Amino acid sequence: MLDPGPGSDPLDWRSLAQGRPDAEQAATLLADYPAWAIWLPAVGREWTAVRPASSRPPGPGLPLLWAHAATSDGLARKMRALDEQVSPGGWP
Repeated sequence: MLDPGPGSDPLDWRSLAQGRPDAEQAATLLADYPAWAIWLPAVGREWTAVRPASSRPPGPGLPLLWAHAATSDGLARKMRALDEQVSPGGWP
């Protein structure tokens, strides 16, 4: 998982990911969807992302939204749709 951590600039991950297509795509998703944690797909697996189901910070017992897709573009579409359901107009 590429996660720059609190206060980090997602653009730094783009430079670290250069030359690794999956990592470059994940860095772009992190920059576009900062509320989400994104897992790089293992060989033969889907892209996976998770975020809190509300604008509250994640914590034990709070619901999470999960998205899975075969491609990073598909994952972005699913993440965008879930963001719209939770926060019409985008995150946050």
